[in-house]
Amino acid sequence: MAAQVVTGTIAWYRNRADARYFFRDTTGQVLAEGRLPLDGKPHDLKAEVSGPGLYALDFEDTSAGWVVQVEAGRPAAIPLRREKGYSHQGHMSPTWFYVPKGTKEISYYWSGGPHTLRGPDGAVVRKVATSGAFVTVPVPEGADGKPWHFTELALGHLWFFNVPNYLAASPNALLVPRDLAVRDGLAIRAP
Repeated sequence: MAAQVVTGTIAWYRNRADARYFFRDTTGQVLAEGRLPLDGKPHDLKAEVSGPGLYALDFEDTSAGWVVQVEAGRPAAIPLRREKGYSHQGHMSPTWFYVPKGTKEISYYWSGGPHTLRGPDGAVVRKVATSGAFVTVPVPEGADGKPWHFTELALGHLWFFNVPNYLAASPNALLVPRDLAVRDGLAIRAP
């Protein structure tokens, strides 16, 4: 397993403690770990894994900012956490999530800055300016069973109640639970 990380993307915070990273398997076992200087440069991270499957990269940046780069076409998603959010500085690139077939409305909790919710065709469905509140958005006929995305999003505390809690930088990188993929007739890629 490999990824590339650029550390210390906020130059004036590069005097803080080194960043720490952990590669984990699905049981939480640490497969590799290390420290990286906050130097604004790319660093290649690797971990020996027992075989195909899902693995996690946990990264502690001491609030100096970081960027992860993953090989094109490789699934890579941000798992949302119910108990707390993220602290993202600035807007992310379009951030995708999957709306299962049969979903009549998207319901989520949001605490953070304004953002825009876009349907599968890219059209604006809603501009959200509220924070610390529940958001409910109707799903138009035929817009279910497809990826939707956010724009102008600086990830804060986001938790979906009725769609999978994974975000990705593209629809091809998105992960959904296997049982949902089977139920919705999605293509399942071999790990």
